[in-house]
Amino acid sequence: MAKAIRQASIHNIVRFNPDPPATDTGRSLDFDHVEVIGETFPNSSVQVEVSYREAMVDAPVSALIGSPFYREFQVLTMAVEEMAAEKLRALAQRQRPTDLADLAVLLERSPEGDESITRLALVKFELVAEGRAKRIDRIERRLTDMADTYDIVVPGLFPEAPSYREAMAIVWPRITGLVP
Repeated sequence: MAKAIRQASIHNIVRFNPDPPATDTGRSLDFDHVEVIGETFPNSSVQVEVSYREAMVDAPVSALIGSPFYREFQVLTMAVEEMAAEKLRALAQRQRPTDLADLAVLLERSPEGDESITRLALVKFELVAEGRAKRIDRIERRLTDMADTYDIVVPGLFPEAPSYREAMAIVWPRITGLVP
């Protein structure tokens, strides 16, 4: 996987340099730091997480990717609602401010998709042992605990992300209806 990440580089336009995986088990492979270096944008980093624990629930959908580094081309990916269900589960399992940013953006792209997100979350949350009340409590506590760090951490990793206040205005009113 590290070799594939490095090979995605394009000369000096953009280069990817992954650190050794932070997690490499039968359940997942996680690169917590992949350096991104390029001539036309500031140096940054991304995370790459590969889960072997489950397959997609719904059929994949086509999406265009590539711009601005390649001519656009189609790939298969999860539907926005399934990505949102994954982020809900992530919020139940860890405290990472970018998960809130991702969920807020996904929910904005799916304003009418709550029923579909909840249906998908039922499957995703099979990996989370605690019952619904504990899940909601844990997620709400984590969202509140992010208040002090979100606006410091997220802009450097996701410049287009909404502010903490904006993300909470999107996510908070819908959270109890989405968590199975």
